[in-house]
Amino acid sequence: MWDLKDKTVVITGATNGIGKAAALELAKQGPKLLLTFRNQELADNLLAEIKTAAPDVSVEIIYCDFSMQSSIRECSKEIVASQNKIDVLINNAGVVNTSYHETSEGIENTFAVNHLGYFLFTNLLLNKMKGPEESRIINVSSAAHSFVKDMNWENINFKDDFGQGMQVYGQSKLANLLFTRHLAIKLSTDNVSVNAIHPGGVNTALGSQNKALFGKILKVMLKPFFRSPLKGASDHGMATVSESVDLMREVEQLPFVFGEDYLAAYDSTMARFWFKNPKAEVAISKQLSKHAHGRILSEHELAELGCQFEGGQYGDMVFLLEAGKIICPSHMGTKPITGMHGYHPDHPDSDAVLLSSKFPMTEPLGITDLNALMKHEVAAA
Repeated sequence: MWDLKDKTVVITGATNGIGKAAALELAKQGPKLLLTFRNQELADNLLAEIKTAAPDVSVEIIYCDFSMQSSIRECSKEIVASQNKIDVLINNAGVVNTSYHETSEGIENTFAVNHLGYFLFTNLLLNKMKGPEESRIINVSSAAHSFVKDMNWENINFKDDFGQGMQVYGQSKLANLLFTRHLAIKLSTDNVSVNAIHPGGVNTALGSQNKALFGKILKVMLKPFFRSPLKGASDHGMATVSESVDLMREVEQLPFVFGEDYLAAYDSTMARFWFKNPKAEVAISKQLSKHAHGRILSEHELAELGCQFEGGQYGDMVFLLEAGKIICPSHMGTKPITGMHGYHPDHPDSDAVLLSSKFPMTEPLGITDLNALMKHEVAAA
């Protein structure tokens, strides 16, 4: 994992929810924290909690209202003037609005805070992130981007079609992803990695400013399916990838033919094998059993993880990499990336989330339970 000791970490919207949980967790690693706030009381409470959890950590709070571009400029100006280098920027400040209102600049509030805030703040700090040492930008997005198919450029404010604000929120999250993709390409030669994350359904104060009945109903409906902010924060950036493993080449060097002696599915973090030739099974098992960066999962462990199916449907053998390594090339891609999930569930960077609009008939504890849950829902449709 990346060592954050003495590195400068900027987190926006840090006084509650994901931002607060991230600040508390990262403080334990000894960075210099710069945290933006809007509510002084919440900021003071956060400072007290951080000092309790990590008494020696350096932490500074800076006022910023992300609905006002003048405030964003003033905040970034203060940070730029006081810091030689910014190592990590976590763009997290966000809102959900269930009724329409505009900022003082005439921009719909959700889009102004959730996207334009990220965009302006990042660009104002960018020169402090470029340089010979690696730095990272993490944009907290959401699977809610799927609420819209594309950007509504003709009516970016949704002024006459705001509804309950779900499409507006989805558009702001789609904008986060498009911005992340563009920035990642633009900074690919500047030693700055850029990633967007979906922390799952997390029980935060997001949307709590809404006083309308729908806003209250929304929180009540979703609450049973939310994770705690601390659990959501543990997914920031997923596991850092430090090394790629060419597992495909290692296996193909053995004297057996893919498709005739064995079949293999190479995911980013694991490989599954089906064997037609017993000699291939022995040789590949022997090759992978001594691998420096992973291991073969036993039948007992596969059963515990809910990944053991009758007839070897999931694979006759499953090889799992240790966290921080990635199979590349794989059937998922030919280029290594800087962050990945999908390691062993016991690893702190591993997590799975089920989001539903109602309570499931049984609590899903493994892949097989999800299959039964989907069959039940299809039958009831």
